[in-house]
Amino acid sequence: MRGKKLGRLFGASLAVALAVGVTGQAAIAGAAPTQKTPPDVPGFNGSTIKLGAITPQSGLASVVGKPLTEGNRVYWDAKNAKGGVAGKYKVNLTIEDSQYQVETALQNYDAIKGDVVAHGVKAVTGFAMPAFPKRRFQHGALAPGEIARRLSLGEAAYRAHFLSLYA
Repeated sequence: MRGKKLGRLFGASLAVALAVGVTGQAAIAGAAPTQKTPPDVPGFNGSTIKLGAITPQSGLASVVGKPLTEGNRVYWDAKNAKGGVAGKYKVNLTIEDSQYQVETALQNYDAIKGDVVAHGVKAVTGFAMPAFPKRRFQHGALAPGEIARRLSLGEAAYRAHFLSLYA
């Protein structure tokens, strides 16, 4: 169980790091700025882009999280000193400590997900960042009672069928 939680935490941290890294690489590439003004979206007010990094700043994996986060901070500070993304959009990096704990990382994500830009990840990767309601993680994907309705034969019948297939 703990291994799965640590794997999920590492995966979430890696996804955030990649998102920041990928958007950073796009900015380094110096894509030609368009004349069109980007729309105001959560995490972007027309002049400032808010990005988030949820990394282990304390705990077991802080030896990896601290330099990773400091690298992000140094990059965006240098980029901002040169005028920001496309020479006109400053980046504000919000850093949250996951403490290398899945529950803490998820709480931190819930706290910042509405305040940081997620649309850039879709533009670069083609995939939208998922923002599931809390219910999905805390209470399962189905409403209470729905599992019993859909799986009405009882546990013993499904266990016997499984064993007949895979034993």
